[in-house]
This record gives sequence, structure tokens and C-alpha cells, in this order.
Amino acid sequence: MRIYLDVVFVLNGAVNYCLLCASARVCGVVPRQRRLLAAALIGALYACATFLPGFGFLACGLWRIAVFSVMLWAAFRRRLVLPGTVFLAFSLAMGGLVLLLGGALGAKIWLLKGRAYYALGAPTLMLTAGAFYLGAWLLLQGSMAHTGGLIRAKLQLGHAETELVMLRDTGNTLRDPFTGRAVAVVERQVMERLLPGISLGRDAAGDMQDLHARAPEIRTRLIPYRAVGTEKALLLAVHCDVVYLDGQKRRDVFVAVSPTKVSENGQYEGLIGEGE
Repeated sequence: MRIYLDVVFVLNGAVNYCLLCASARVCGVVPRQRRLLAAALIGALYACATFLPGFGFLACGLWRIAVFSVMLWAAFRRRLVLPGTVFLAFSLAMGGLVLLLGGALGAKIWLLKGRAYYALGAPTLMLTAGAFYLGAWLLLQGSMAHTGGLIRAKLQLGHAETELVMLRDTGNTLRDPFTGRAVAVVERQVMERLLPGISLGRDAAGDMQDLHARAPEIRTRLIPYRAVGTEKALLLAVHCDVVYLDGQKRRDVFVAVSPTKVSENGQYEGLIGEGE
């Protein structure tokens, strides 16, 4: 049996990336894509290393656990327990599905260093991994997210900045329709602290036109949303230069302005989904 390391690297990396993305979707986590890519590449390099002469020991259980842990840390950092569990479940499920497909298609099987390999083509494996991601996107997105309590946040827009307390809330599933990333929601007075001299009303489209006229350098967007008692409406979202959530720095984040109070008792001034 001849093994090509370049094929092993590309195929393992692509499958790892699809399963990591699917795990993130299920858990409502939206990490930076470069983190997921780095984690996928770590797994691909490990897969290649196990085939090199003199490195067969890397295939043992302890090394697998160690590399698996490094992959999860690279992808999800501090919030890795839940997505890591889902990623493990997806990996095992895909392994079982590959065995099922191999048997159904009559593919040959080889035993190499104690591991079974089916002669399934790369397109079949990629379609299988893609099916996991598609299922996570369409059917399971955010289904395992949970409320994470109150956090400290800081928003920066140009030379202005403001601090506030936000609630991690599973009820806030608002996402940017263009990027799929979670969108924070803050009360009107929070955004007005970042936009001195500008008053925001309850008309998102009108506020957007006013901002374009008075501060054309500020990027804005209208984001559709639904809420109790509101079947369909639009929120004005402003692109903040930097957002700090619990000390973690985020860039390229849109923050939507709520037309109503988000906290009845004033305990917090904003909401963020569990995925951020």
C-alpha cells in the first residue's frame, strides 16, 4: 500500500476544518476562521507525522489526546469544553459513517499500524464531512449554546470608547446576515456615548441616513430581527473598531442599537449571544 503524505495532509486538514466548523455552529460559537484553520492544520500535520519512519509511537492514545487538546485550544481557547465534546462526537460519528459507506460500497480495507483504512476516494470523504457541516448549519445551529452570565465589555469607535455590562443570552440569536457572526445589542444611550452630538430615535432607517449624512466614515448596516410582539423589523447596527468582551479583543464587529431597554432593572446595558 502506498501512502502520499500530501494527500493525507490536505484531506485530513479539510475534514478537520469541516468538523470544527460544524462543532462551532452547533455550540453557537463563532471563533475566528484562522483559529479553526490553525487547529485543522495541527491535526493534519499530526496525521502525516504518524506515517513517518520512527514516529509510529505518535499513534498511541496519549499522543492522540495531547494533539486533540492542542487542536481544541487553538480553535476555541478558553471556551473549549462543549465544542470539544461535540467535535469528538462528530469525529467518532464520521468514523462510523465511513465504515458504513466502505462496507456498502464494497471498498477494500487495509490494516496499517493497528488502524483500519478504507479505500474511499477523497470526494466521498469530503462530501461526508461537508454533510456534517451542512447539518450543523441548517438543523443544529446554536442548539447546545447556554447562558453565560454577565460580562464586562468595552466598545471603541474612532477616538470614543465606552464601558458597559452585557448579558450572555441564548435568547439573543441575532447574527450578521453577511458573515453569520453574532451581533451584540446595546441600548440607545450606549451608542450615543460613542457618537457624541448625535441622537438616535426609534427609526433604524432614518437613523442610518442621519449617520451617513453627519459621519459618512462610520460603517452602518440594517439587520432584520424578530422579537416577542415584533414579527419583523430592522435594527441599526454600527461597525465598532474594537470590542472587548470579558477582556478578549474582537475586531470587525457590528453592534446593533435596541429601540427599547434590554434590562428592566438596569443591571446590564447590552446583550450578546453565547457564540461570541
